[in-house]
Amino acid sequence: MKSLSIGDLAGGSAGETLPCDTILTSGGWNPAVHLHSQSGGSLAFDEALQAFLPSQSVQDAPCVGAAAGVFGMETAISGARAVARGDEPTRSVPVGVGPTRHFADGDVAAQTAWLDFQNDVTVADVQLASRESFRSVEHLKRYTTLGMASDQGKTSNVAGIGVLSHLLGKPPQAIGTTKFRPPYDPVTIGGFAGRAVGQDLMPIALLAAHDEQKAAGAEMEQYGGWMRAAWYRKGDEAEEAAVRREVLAVRNSVGLFDASPLGKIEVKGPDAAEFLQRMYVNGVRNLKVGRCRYGLMLNEHGVVYDDGVFARIGENHFLVGTTSGHAAAIADTFNEWLQCEWTDLKVLVENVTTGWAVMNVAGPKAREVLAEAGTDIDLSPAAFPHMTYREGRIGGVEARIERVSFSGELSYEVAVPWSYGAALWDCFMRAGRKFGIAPFGIEALMVMRVEKGFLHIGSDTDGTTYPQDVGFGPAIAKKPDDFVGRRSTTRPDGLRSDRRQLVGLEVIDGGGMIPIGAHLLPRGSTEPRGTEGWVTSSVMSPTLQKPLAMALVAAGSARMGEDVRTWHLGQTRRARIVDPRAYDPEGARLDA
Repeated sequence: MKSLSIGDLAGGSAGETLPCDTILTSGGWNPAVHLHSQSGGSLAFDEALQAFLPSQSVQDAPCVGAAAGVFGMETAISGARAVARGDEPTRSVPVGVGPTRHFADGDVAAQTAWLDFQNDVTVADVQLASRESFRSVEHLKRYTTLGMASDQGKTSNVAGIGVLSHLLGKPPQAIGTTKFRPPYDPVTIGGFAGRAVGQDLMPIALLAAHDEQKAAGAEMEQYGGWMRAAWYRKGDEAEEAAVRREVLAVRNSVGLFDASPLGKIEVKGPDAAEFLQRMYVNGVRNLKVGRCRYGLMLNEHGVVYDDGVFARIGENHFLVGTTSGHAAAIADTFNEWLQCEWTDLKVLVENVTTGWAVMNVAGPKAREVLAEAGTDIDLSPAAFPHMTYREGRIGGVEARIERVSFSGELSYEVAVPWSYGAALWDCFMRAGRKFGIAPFGIEALMVMRVEKGFLHIGSDTDGTTYPQDVGFGPAIAKKPDDFVGRRSTTRPDGLRSDRRQLVGLEVIDGGGMIPIGAHLLPRGSTEPRGTEGWVTSSVMSPTLQKPLAMALVAAGSARMGEDVRTWHLGQTRRARIVDPRAYDPEGARLDA
């Protein structure tokens, strides 16, 4: 913009031209009638002010001052006093305010005049809306976007209503206004953000034993909103060396891992088992009290959404485990189904994730560490086998214990009230000193789960992964009941024989790790033209002293033993499709 022309468009006057690069506009004096309208009150158009003023009130809420069209200070005060006495107030008209001259249909110059400077709505747009039979002010708004900019019509609505009034031959009173919606005063974007900026944008949660782990050399990173130990530095060792040391400590002796962020949801009520039977791929009704079971959850499209271990801690009481990042979402999902679909089920759901701190003691010496810490629980293999749940005292504190494992070793997940988390960490570190206990972080745990071939939701799955792609086809076939997502898994796309399935990859070219994301070239091809899948997880195994990988491969389950080529950024590698369970495939170490 370089200049502004001022003149009477309707009268054909050219007027004055002013050089400028910015224009500030005003919609005239318009009372803030929002609260009056939102309370149900009606409006009346005032010809002198050319504005809508409060008319009949529905509630006992009289308008005074500028809200009633009284703009002079003295008059506003006297008018307010009059209203308080029950008298009729007087009103002053601001200088320069008078009847608005509307644009005639034939004025070409007038038709190009802007009404809404933010949305570029002109008089011609309102004329077109009228010709197209958009006679309602609400229709006019939606057809032209008049008043839909950030000012919400404060600079344009009355002018637009005036034009429509002239075109329809109706007074503005008959045209009316659009609805006034809360808030009555605009709220800034900064107001919505509040203090949620910088480090406060997404507050980071700290573990109960955060300081203790930092003192032990933890290198903290953010995982799912939590600051957690990625690995523990010992001396001046690098990350790779530290992860290797931690893995071997767990495999050969014992390690300690803070699993507190894992989701913990209590599901309780006479229909709890029936409810979970419908939510998970796995069967729940036949789970005995004191037993645990791995559970896979799908969304309504049949796509793998979450997993975890749930324990039946009472006849009508379950403790459901979820991934760390989905704890709140799963609790919300449970409540949504209960409140919107299965309202007849008697079930209560409570997310208790931050109520319990969980320490995972894993390794061949894990049983000895728990015994050394002091417990009234019988830890013998016969009394406390793999995938069972017990309650008792550990180190003098009431605890919930699940004998479950993501590392592939003898493992106990010990949960105590959150305030005892740091004390439990110290207790296990003292008890495990004679066994060479080593704290281990998420990176070491991820290496061990790949060695075991354990699924990691989000790493080994994507937005198209069905349960049959990750080995749950037989479980679905055996379960007679319906569950969330089941129908979607039977669509033609879900029954294709060439679906990408999770398999292991053995490196056979003598090289190191295959990069995550590397694509599998089509059979017989040496060029990156198309893909038969990709590498989802890849580690250097300290236990087996070789690189291991997992991948989603087209028809992978039927291609065991087949040699394939991977491609990544121009580099081709040779690998073999194998069972992903590279370490202890029989699970003997879990049952120790």
